[in-house]
Amino acid sequence: MPFSAIRILAKKYATAAPEKLLQYFQRIHSAGDRLLGMINDLLDLAKAEAGKLQYDMREVGIDTMILPILNEYEALAEQKGLQLAYRKADELDQWVMDPERIGQVVRNFLSNAFKFSPQGGQVVLRVAPAVDLQEQGDWLELSVRDQGPGIPEAELEQVFEKFVQSSTNKKGNGGTGLGLAICREIAHAHGGKVKAQNHRDGGAKFFLYLPMLDQKATDSTLTGT
Repeated sequence: MPFSAIRILAKKYATAAPEKLLQYFQRIHSAGDRLLGMINDLLDLAKAEAGKLQYDMREVGIDTMILPILNEYEALAEQKGLQLAYRKADELDQWVMDPERIGQVVRNFLSNAFKFSPQGGQVVLRVAPAVDLQEQGDWLELSVRDQGPGIPEAELEQVFEKFVQSSTNKKGNGGTGLGLAICREIAHAHGGKVKAQNHRDGGAKFFLYLPMLDQKATDSTLTGT
């Protein structure tokens, strides 16, 4: 896409109207961003699968990690006519994690939700203690719910595989098919897990589960793996 637009621009730059030139430049810029995103995703996934993705595990304020991300998405939510809501359990304040990598998961979940939610819909990010897991110890549950078409039941686990996108994405709404696979690798590095399910009232819901980690243990076992 960027190369075809560049060829057209090279042929017509002397005669094309300024607004047409602007369209060509915008297409080149957009295609370049997508290509760069795919390259970065491929590099991250390759490092994660090889155990070479760097993690800086430390105790982090949950709001400190989440609120700047929500600020990033406010303009896009307004542009798309979406309501972006954030709900956090009062008893949750801090958690041991790599804030940059978990922030990467949050951004991926939100981007997917924005793609599929209709204008006037709501995207809800929720952080609460995980109460339904059959696991020992304390776990955190971070979820993002959209109001899109949902995910076919047979694809709920497949969407976390490399280069896989839901069949409901008929319009090909961007993406590389790598983002959710990276999210799964990041969760596993934290001793956690991810899953997707359909909400009973419509739309899809993506979950990240993180166990309570010992700060001293993570200093030697996870940082730099």
